[in-house]
Parts: sequence; structure tokens; C-alpha cells
Amino acid sequence: MYKIYMYNDWFGDCFRLNDGAKNIFIDFGIHQGCLSGGIHVTINNYSSGTTIKRDDVHKTIADEIVSYENSDLLVTHYHLDHISGLLYMKNKGYCSPIFNKVYLPDIWNLPDSKSIVALLILKDLMDNCKLNKRECTLLEFVNFLCTNVKNVELLRRGEKFDGDNFVTLWPDQELVGAMRKKVDMIEAIDMLRDIINIAEELIGIVKIVVSQGIDDEERKACLVKFENLRERIEDIYDEDILIGFIDKYDILLNALGNDISIVFQNVTSNDNNMLFTGDLSSSYISMLSNNYDKKLPMHKKYKYIKIPHHGTKGANDSHYYDFSTYEPDVLIFPNGECSTSSYKISNNYKKDITSIASKGIIKVYCSNSNYCEMNKTGKACDCQCGASVTNIVFPNISMEVM
Repeated sequence: MYKIYMYNDWFGDCFRLNDGAKNIFIDFGIHQGCLSGGIHVTINNYSSGTTIKRDDVHKTIADEIVSYENSDLLVTHYHLDHISGLLYMKNKGYCSPIFNKVYLPDIWNLPDSKSIVALLILKDLMDNCKLNKRECTLLEFVNFLCTNVKNVELLRRGEKFDGDNFVTLWPDQELVGAMRKKVDMIEAIDMLRDIINIAEELIGIVKIVVSQGIDDEERKACLVKFENLRERIEDIYDEDILIGFIDKYDILLNALGNDISIVFQNVTSNDNNMLFTGDLSSSYISMLSNNYDKKLPMHKKYKYIKIPHHGTKGANDSHYYDFSTYEPDVLIFPNGECSTSSYKISNNYKKDITSIASKGIIKVYCSNSNYCEMNKTGKACDCQCGASVTNIVFPNISMEVM
């Protein structure tokens, strides 16, 4: 049986599953709007009374990750609040390879993979345009794969992993391919055609890593390729075009990035069923709940549910989902203070928690509850969600979810 550990990475995801012999880390990232200017902490831990910055947290968690000798990694999707810590590890020269195996959502073997990957690159460039940067997060993440892992395995709906302990509920390759068609401008502008060519080369690198692993010579060759791709991204970077895209396509492309999330559960139903949802939108979670293709039902009850998209509501409730019918014993909200006010934990969950609590004990775990619509004081540990027991990871770096 796996134990679950939750890390306090503010508005971001990082979990560790431990079966006594090895670990599976699930994501490691912090939103770029968190801790960028530092937060002064007067409560103990994190060196009491000092200012916490984003990389302080990155380093603390990274140091713990490398302290374990036998670990795998599952990356639910490629947004910075799920992978920034991994890029930090790459940039700071942490010993490689760090992980035995890395599990990724399979967007790399679709008939239209190059368009999907190109759209993710475009979203990266749009985000970095807002930050006055010209890098590509997805490109740097693939670089991380080439330098810091031994094996990569791609997951899609129905795929089992970790010795058949877990099964992937999402992504569904056919439906992810259909999502791309909602974005109709991919070949409309020269810059985007150039991004498609870059995406095609990036896919080729990933396929090498997946098919056979990568030896030292191939690593060196990949480093040369990455430098070339970085230069090409710099050459095609057009701030005026990107700014023009932000208002029109930002939300749509962000949704695409979320909706390739790996969602998984344990294979054999038992008293400790767990469901991890990535950042998948509520419409697709509803499809999973209804076993839309009649191939892979969810369990009837879960002990642990990791709430999608940090417990936010989203436009038209696109992120919020009511899990009360699964009568969970534990709900997990990875959410802490962020510069984006709409990213607070939604008050919608209060009625769900209250409903579950009326039938039995319900525990809620939050990384840091100061950023919650149910918290009226803004204090880090003041929670009024109606749970039988509320557990806040802050000011600690991690906590076992029990």
C-alpha cells in the first residue's frame, strides 16, 4: 500500500507516493506568480523570520528528492506550476540521472502530434512574453528528460504502470487530437509554421528517449540539437504577434495544456482507493465518471482524491467538480498564495465538504489555506471549509496524507 505525502509548493503540485521500497513523485512545480518577490514568514520553519522565495522552496524540495535512492516521476502535464522544480534541478546541476523512470502523458504519438506540441510551445512563448522572457518551457523540459532520467514511458487511457499498481484514466489520445481542432490558426502565420517544424524535431528527440533510453553520446548530440532549437526559437520570436495572440487564444491554449493531464487511480479497488486528477477540466472528469467509452470505470468510492486545478473554480466552473458522490475520506487541495486572484480555492467546495461531513468524517489537506475563498482572514492556517479535520502543510515542507 502506498502512503501519500503532500509538499507545500504554494500554488503548484508536488506529491510523493511511497510503498516502503520506492517513491513515485507526482509533479514538482510552483506557479510563476508565487513567491516571485518573496514572502516574509514569521512562523517557524523555512528559517523563521526570513523571506521565502520561489527558489528557496524549489531547493528545499529538490534536496529532499535527491536524498531518495529509488524514485520514479509522473508528470501530469507540462505547465510551469507542475514542472518548474524539475527545470530548477536541471539548471542547478543536480546529479543525473535523478529518476529511474518518468511517466508522461502521451501526446507524442498522435497523428497530429506536431500540431499539439506546436500549440503547447506557442502557449509557452505567450506566457514568457508576458514575463519578458524568450525561452520555451517544453523545450527545456525535454532537455531535462535527456539529462536527468534513465527511462521514459508514455501513458494513455487504459495503460497500467508501476507494476500494474495504477491505471491511467486520461488522456484519451483520440479526444486529445480532437481538442487541437478547436484552435484554427496553427498554420495561419509564418511564425506558427516555424514552430511546427521545431515541434517535429522535439518529438523526434522524445521518441529516441522513449524507445531506447539515451546513452552519453546521444546526450551530447541532443545538447547540440537543443542549442539549435533555442536559437531558432529566438529567431522566430515576434513579440507583436504573441501579444496579439494573448487576448484571443490564451485561455483556449491554457485549457488544452490542462486537458492532456494524466488522471490515474489504483487498479484494484480497496479501502485505500486514490484518484489523482492533474488539472483536467470538469467536463472531461464528468465523462470519466460516466465511463464514456465503457472501457474503464472509476471506482465507486475513493479514500483519497486530489482535487483538479488546485481547487479553483475556473470560468463557467470549468475547473470545479463535485466529488461528493464518491464519498471520499480525504480531499487534497494543492493551493497557496498566488498573484492571480482567480486562483483561490473555490467556495463551491464548501457545500460538497459539508455534504460529505454529514455522512461521516471528512479530512481536508491544503498546502497553504491562506488563498481560499473560505478563509476570511487571510491567515495561513485559518480554514472554514466545514471539514471534520483540516490539515495545513504550511509552515512545514511536507506532510503525510492520512
